[in-house]
Amino acid sequence: MTSDHSRSSIWVATVTLQTSDDRFSETNPYTEKNKDRLEGLFRIVEKVSSEISGSGVVLFPGGWVHTGKKPAESIFSILEKKISSFLKNLSAHVVVSIGIDGSFDREGFDRDQISITLDKSGIISIAKKYQVKTSEEKKRVHLTTDFRFGDFGKSRIFSLNGIRFYPAICYDTYGPQQYKLENPGVDVILSHVHYFVPLTEDGPKGVVDFVRKGFVGASAQWHCPVFGAAIFIRRGIPKSWRTGMIYRSHPKPYMKSKIEENSIMPFKSFTDSNFFEGSVLVQIFDLGDLITEKGKKLNEIKL
Repeated sequence: MTSDHSRSSIWVATVTLQTSDDRFSETNPYTEKNKDRLEGLFRIVEKVSSEISGSGVVLFPGGWVHTGKKPAESIFSILEKKISSFLKNLSAHVVVSIGIDGSFDREGFDRDQISITLDKSGIISIAKKYQVKTSEEKKRVHLTTDFRFGDFGKSRIFSLNGIRFYPAICYDTYGPQQYKLENPGVDVILSHVHYFVPLTEDGPKGVVDFVRKGFVGASAQWHCPVFGAAIFIRRGIPKSWRTGMIYRSHPKPYMKSKIEENSIMPFKSFTDSNFFEGSVLVQIFDLGDLITEKGKKLNEIKL
């Protein structure tokens, strides 16, 4: 991997956290954890911006911060003030996209699952989740009304250096291919995946399915690369976890493709083993090699 500071003029950095801590819950106080997660965000972004020139997006997992029983929007102004002030001090134009969960119900279920994106000017994108896995979740999650648009007066889609980014909250990533949704004019999908647990525990653990059917499926439907961030709780990060994917195995259906056929190699990566709650893997991808002129099909791209 190159150490050239000027490697890319437009990039995406994905954050994968490996932690022994349980996810946020009413028995796992979120106030102190939010403080640690915000300090961790600053630490990661500062490291990335010190080594990579150009403009880029740092993508964090779903539920990176949590508001407990309060609605997710209760923390918007706090995050805007702190993160935007931090970004103003960077020489590079860095955008930060994070997941916020909140509004615990009686069973501790997160009714708010939201993406918020910020740059040095403030909040530039807010999006609620639009796609869920079960009918029960559909009754409980505060979903957006239309996958194309944002919420709280902000757009969902945001632009950087002429490239249009689409934040997806976890299972939103399956929406384009499951419902054959038309691409609303975006060049990159950013997937805020929540977490994966050990195979012996109840909870989400299908890493291969999420990468192959989720990331690559969305890429095949919308003809664009997909990048993802996630948290691994009490388990190592498996080799099958690929945070950059693009459907290049045409005409083979994405469901029958191997992960290796469609994965994107980062041009730089680093691991912080002294992260406050475990270790974090950051992988940085050059978008210049992936984004082509408008209208060109993925199966025509020479990668």
